[in-house]
Amino acid sequence: MNENNDRYYPTEESLIKQTQYSLGKKMSAFCNNETPQNRNKGGFGQFVQENVFGIKNNSLPDPDVINLGIEIKTAGYKRLKNGSTSIKERLVLSDINYRDEGQTTFEKSSFCHKDLNLLLLFYEYSDDNSYDYLRRIISNYSLYKLMDQASKEDLEIIKQDWELIHQKIANNQEANISESDTNYLAACTKSQNSSVRTTGFNGINKVKPRAYCYKRSFINKIFLESLSANGSKAESLLKDEDLGHSFAEVITNRLKKVGAFDYSFTDLCQKYSVNVKSKQAVSTLLSRMLGLRGNINSTDEFEKANIESKTIRIEENGFIEQSMSFENFDFCNLCKQKWTESPFYKTFSEKRFLFVCLKNNGQDYYFYKIFIWNMPESILNTYVYEVWKKTRDILQTGSVISGKKQTKDGKEIVLNNFPGMGDSPIFHIRPKGLNKKDVAELPKRDKLTGQTSFTKQCYWLKNTYIRKIIECDGNNDVINTFYLKSSNHLDE
Repeated sequence: MNENNDRYYPTEESLIKQTQYSLGKKMSAFCNNETPQNRNKGGFGQFVQENVFGIKNNSLPDPDVINLGIEIKTAGYKRLKNGSTSIKERLVLSDINYRDEGQTTFEKSSFCHKDLNLLLLFYEYSDDNSYDYLRRIISNYSLYKLMDQASKEDLEIIKQDWELIHQKIANNQEANISESDTNYLAACTKSQNSSVRTTGFNGINKVKPRAYCYKRSFINKIFLESLSANGSKAESLLKDEDLGHSFAEVITNRLKKVGAFDYSFTDLCQKYSVNVKSKQAVSTLLSRMLGLRGNINSTDEFEKANIESKTIRIEENGFIEQSMSFENFDFCNLCKQKWTESPFYKTFSEKRFLFVCLKNNGQDYYFYKIFIWNMPESILNTYVYEVWKKTRDILQTGSVISGKKQTKDGKEIVLNNFPGMGDSPIFHIRPKGLNKKDVAELPKRDKLTGQTSFTKQCYWLKNTYIRKIIECDGNNDVINTFYLKSSNHLDE
């Protein structure tokens, strides 16, 4: 025991022994009198810390097990319809004090002081235990030590993430921080009330309070590795000589070495034995030129950072013919969702995109630009939110169909009220169904026609916005100057 009467763990082995003792047991086995409910988002972690490990919750900036430098964290996972499991949400770490973090170094940061070594305790989250801690069971664990040799690649990437966050703070750009700016380590908003503000680095600006967090995709990889008997990892994109360079730099430099920007797409496909007519031709070719056995999206780094590659074809005149489609959305589920819990929001608040741009020179396509882009929060919480909200309002009021018209060849077209090309500079909605018979159930009968189903729809990132992204090489600070708008949505 220490001066706070906390249980003392002299070695890592003693801490792991207590962890292993807790596995497979309901939390009720560690609680005599208390019948805790979901007090707050960190409530279960505090409960485990106090009742399983005997360490009282406190607001100190130190790790929970001070003498070992280990912080105890819990992470819930959900069982998906296909039987697989996936971590439920990001892992929130230490709070960010803008004044302190804006004038320190990575090694002296609050993140390094508190969060370098994590004892991660995984439990299955379900409707049965969402409000009752006592039903939860810790199923497995992982002791993640960032300074270990096995984590050296993670360390270099996390350093880059921290430096990006630090630079925005030091430059008084806290308002421009987005979770999707970075790869593994992010700066997430801390307050559930969007109106809450704290003092920024310069002592004047009022900005959103934030905390460091590990992205859900990063924790999910650690979770899946903890389930693997041999601890096997996915194929790695990075080699030792790549450490310290960004993903985009590594990819671009490697492609330059094999002359990817000097030969036509057709010639490259022939050289690397890729079927030029295949839908996956660009992805397959890119992976082979990078020396990968599998797809770049399946590499360890891209899975941890939640990066997805997207191919963009630019015509000789600079025009991009195709907008970029995403998943079909479920009409009924959309009406039940809050904005920040919707799949649409999560896709663009968490995911980053590798834009692989090919340009036509009049004879063939050539690799033109490759960079990583993320949707800035300033766009996500204004323009994108408005498209989502308008879509939800239309579905909730049964106002989907606006009328019908006939084409010159006599075909009948059903018109709808969903946001179209002229309604937003960022997104529009149109079908992605196999055909007009590929429909989904409506949450409310359509007022005009009485229909109870409608052709499946999806969100499309507009080709004009994509063109602007490419022109600015994915630099959101520059892009945003064309789309200035204050965030006016209410957190739902």
